[in-house]
Parts: sequence; C-alpha cells; structure tokens
Amino acid sequence: MMQSYVIYGAGGFCKVILDLILAVGGKVECIFDDFPEKSNYSLMGIKVVKYDRNIFPDAQLIIAIGNNEVRQALSKSLTHQFATIIHPTASVSTFASIGKGSMILANAIVQAEAILGVHVIVNPGVCIDHEVHIGDFVHIGALVYIGGAAKVGELSNIRPGALVKRSMILPDHSYINPNEIIQ
Repeated sequence: MMQSYVIYGAGGFCKVILDLILAVGGKVECIFDDFPEKSNYSLMGIKVVKYDRNIFPDAQLIIAIGNNEVRQALSKSLTHQFATIIHPTASVSTFASIGKGSMILANAIVQAEAILGVHVIVNPGVCIDHEVHIGDFVHIGALVYIGGAAKVGELSNIRPGALVKRSMILPDHSYINPNEIIQ
C-alpha cells in the first residue's frame, strides 16, 4: 500500500519535498499552510489548506520549512506523526541514525555511525562523514562536506558549499557562510 503523507509549508521547499515523496513512491494528500492564498488554492495540483489535525490524521507529516526556529516551533504544535524521508539516490549507512522528521535529499551521503537529530534538512550532494553528530533542527545546504567525528550544534545553519573539517565542534545556533571552511 502506498504511504500517505501531508506536508506543512507551501513555499518553494515544499515543491522539493513533494518531488521527494513521489520519488519514494508516496502520495501527498494535502499541503498545510497558515496562509492559504484563497479557498481553492493548490500547489502543483495538491490542495493547500490551514492545518487541522483531523485532516488525514493517519498520514505522516513533513515540515517543509527551511527556517530552523519555525520548524522547531511547529514540531511542538502539530499532532500528526512525523515522517523521516530519504531520497532513493541518497546513500545512508545502515549504521547511521536518522531522527524523526528529517529529510535527506538527492545524492546526499551519510556515513557509518553518523547521528542526525530530529527535523534535520540534508540538501542535495551533502556528505556527512563517519561518526558526525548533527543536532536537532539543523539545516545543511547543498554540497556541504562535514568531516569525520565533527559535531554540529542544534539549530545551526550550514550554507551551501561550506566545509567543516574533521573533529570540529560547532556550537548551537552556528551560522556558516556559503563556501566557508571551518578548521
């Protein structure tokens, strides 16, 4: 039976998550958003409505919002079960641990004994090396490399193309600029 999903957030990132759900053979029932533009609004053919816990209550939910703090706040107020979703082209070690609500996009790599917290976004082409620990509600931009045994604190934002060298420790709420090298 096809897995049923609902998405929260009707912005651009929602379109990426909709594609991801289809790539894993799932079905998107509806999209929740706080501000549906009009009563008959749809996004890519999927109806957009205000959040209601009684709409598709058995569907798994993905929060498709890149802002870490907003994702964290929503995770505390939504009642649907959160999905963990991994693109079929991603390579995730059997020995990695991925938290609920996390999304691993196309061509990302998560190596052995890496630990990702809840509601982490891993964008396309990211490489998370062995024994890395990623805190909750972290957003990792496209083409980022995080070296073995590094630690990334919760609510951090690592922008596209950045490089975090082996064993580095980034505190909570870190912001790493695009293409920056953290040594």
